[in-house]
Amino acid sequence: MSSELRPGAGVAVVVPTRNRPDTCPATVLSLVEARTAGCELVVVDQSDDDATMQALAAQDLLKQIRYVRSAGRGASAARNEGIKLTAAELLLFTDDDCVVAPDWVNAWRNAMDADPLVEIAFGAVRNPGDDGAGEGGED
Repeated sequence: MSSELRPGAGVAVVVPTRNRPDTCPATVLSLVEARTAGCELVVVDQSDDDATMQALAAQDLLKQIRYVRSAGRGASAARNEGIKLTAAELLLFTDDDCVVAPDWVNAWRNAMDADPLVEIAFGAVRNPGDDGAGEGGED
């Protein structure tokens, strides 16, 4: 992969989840709202049951994402599995208990496009309702 993204190059957001039916739907909904053209949302579910899948289905989110059940364990294994499912040039990751800002995908794309030498970056994490100074849930 070249450091500079092609115009219109694909973006994929990978979300590992395990036993989070109470938080994962809010994460996915925020990603659906932040998604841009050419952005794929991949949820890798390592849950012990189908409660997370049912929670996503109850909010009509399954048809808007690539959802895969996985027998693997661990967020890293889920991220790696999600990477294998996409050919996107820009990979973004967030956790299943985070809610992203509406411009999150565009902000990352713009940041990565701004400097072709940058190949990896990390962002601030804030709790909802914070004044921006704290850490906790991802924005």
